Amino acid sequence: RERIEFCICKWYGSLDRFDRYVQENVLEHIKQQLGSSALVPYWAALAFSLPSVFRSLDFAVALNVRGAVLCLGYVLIVNPVVFLLVQFSIQQQVLPWYVSALLSWLLLGLLWGAWATIAFEMPLAPFLAVFAALWLCVLWMYQPSLQELKALGFRLGGQGEVREDSDEESADAAEGLGAELA
Repeated sequence: RERIEFCICKWYGSLDRFDRYVQENVLEHIKQQLGSSALVPYWAALAFSLPSVFRSLDFAVALNVRGAVLCLGYVLIVNPVVFLLVQFSIQQQVLPWYVSALLSWLLLGLLWGAWATIAFEMPLAPFLAVFAALWLCVLWMYQPSLQELKALGFRLGGQGEVREDSDEESADAAEGLGAELA
């Protein structure tokens, strides 16, 4: 017990600060790690759309911004929304499953067509603004966990992060504790 308390004091400054951290921040960290209640996590919805990512890269190489963003819209916005709608349709259980499935397919076609219409009919600057706004809405709906966002390349820092000691520092701390106890 003394060894654990010594390490906690080294990492957090005092036992009171550790208790306060656990009582105030642990629940929020658990929620961030678990992410949303979506049956298909955001990263899986993006992985489903991998062929569209490759197509977007083709447009990007050709310097066709509208085409690249059109494809990214399917990847980052339309397909994840469809997954959420299918999940909602299945979970509501008011309609038979086959009616829910049919409605989901119809909605998929509607969303794909609507996104393509937005992409081709809007001037480029408003189109990019709509893309950014819709993507933020999708991220808000999914509430992906920090681990998912880090896997997607986002680098997130935060307050209250615990610095991880190296094995050598932990060994030094244990030796110091052993010397104090002796």
